[in-house]
Amino acid sequence: MENLGRAFLVWLGVMALLAGTLALFPHSEVLPIGFASYSILLFGLIACIFIVKHEPVRANKFIFFNFLAFFSQSILYHAYPFLDTVLFNEMRFAKFYFTQYVSLSGHFLMLGLAIVYLTIDLMFRSIRVYQKYLVAGTIVLGFFVYYFHPFISDPLYLYKTEEVQAWKSLEVAFNNHEQVFGTQPSMEELSEMMKKNPAMPVSVSVPAIYPYLLGSNYLALLLRPLYSADIMMCVVSLFFILLFFGYQFVKDPPQGAYVEKIMFLFLLLCTVEIYNAWSFLHIIEDSMLRNFIIVGQYVSMAILAMIVFFCALRLRFITSPKGEFYEQEIAVRPSGITRWRDSVDNFVIAKFFERNTILGRMLVDPHRRR
Repeated sequence: MENLGRAFLVWLGVMALLAGTLALFPHSEVLPIGFASYSILLFGLIACIFIVKHEPVRANKFIFFNFLAFFSQSILYHAYPFLDTVLFNEMRFAKFYFTQYVSLSGHFLMLGLAIVYLTIDLMFRSIRVYQKYLVAGTIVLGFFVYYFHPFISDPLYLYKTEEVQAWKSLEVAFNNHEQVFGTQPSMEELSEMMKKNPAMPVSVSVPAIYPYLLGSNYLALLLRPLYSADIMMCVVSLFFILLFFGYQFVKDPPQGAYVEKIMFLFLLLCTVEIYNAWSFLHIIEDSMLRNFIIVGQYVSMAILAMIVFFCALRLRFITSPKGEFYEQEIAVRPSGITRWRDSVDNFVIAKFFERNTILGRMLVDPHRRR
C-alpha cells in the first residue's frame, strides 16, 4: 500500500504541474473528456513505472514496460492544446500531424505491441527477452507498415486521395453555384455541372461525395483511410488477445496476478475502438458523428480506468510479502503453483457458481488444506 500511495502522490504532483501549464500558457480548448482521459493514462504510466521498479520477476518487468510505453502517450496528449499557441505555432499542419501520427497511428502501434508481446511471452516463456521483442516487433511493425505506409511515406497523403480530390472539385462548383444563385445546388444539378469538368475522377460518383459538402462533414471523408487502418490494427490485436485466452484455456499455465483481467479489458478496449472507427466510416453527418464519438470516448475512458485500476492492484500485490512469494514461485516452479484467486475471482464465484461443483485449479477453495 505504501508504494501505491507514493504513486498516487506522484500523480497528484504531476497533475498539479500540468494544470499549472494550462493556467500559465495560452492554449486551445481542452474538453473535460480529453483531460480526464489523459489523466487516467498518466496514473497508469506512473503505476507501471512503480511496477517495473518493484516487479520481483525480471520477465514481467518487460510486460509492464510495454504498458508503460502505451500509457506514456498521456504526456503527448497534454501537449496537443499548445500546438497552435506555444509549440510549433508556425507549423500549419502541427495538429493534423499529431492526430495522424499520435492519436490515430502511434496509439494503435503501442497497443498492438503490448498485447502481442504479452501473448508471445505466455506461449514461449523459455526464449530470451530480445527474441520475444523480435517476434512481437516483427509482427506488429509488419502489419503497421502494411496498413499505414501511405501516411508514413507522405505526411499529406490524406489530402491527395481520390475521394478528397473529387471533394475539392465538387466544393469549388458547390460554392460557385451558391455565390451566383444564392442557393445550394442539388445533387442532380451538381452532377450535371461536374460532367463538364475533365478534372473530376470518373471512378468517384457525385452522390457519394455530395453529403460531405455540407457543414464540416468533410472531416469524416478526410480521415476515412486512417480509421480503416485503425480497424485493421485492432483486429490484429483482437486476434492475439483471443490467442492468449485460447492458449490459457488449453494449457492453463499459471499467470501473474491480474494479468488476465488486464488482457480481458484490452479485449473490450479494442472492440470499442473498432466501433468508434466504424462509426466514423459510416456516419456522415458531423453532429451525429460527434455524439457517437463522445459516447465511445466515455466508454473507452471507463475501460482505461479499469485497466489502470488493475495495474494499481498489481502494484499493491507484488509489493506485499505473499505477492512477491507467489510471483517468484511461478517463475521458479510454475507446475507446483495454483493460480492466485483475487477479490474479483471470489466475487464471481460467490455470485455465479456453486463452490462444491467447481473443478480446476483456478477455483480451488483457498481455505482447503492438504
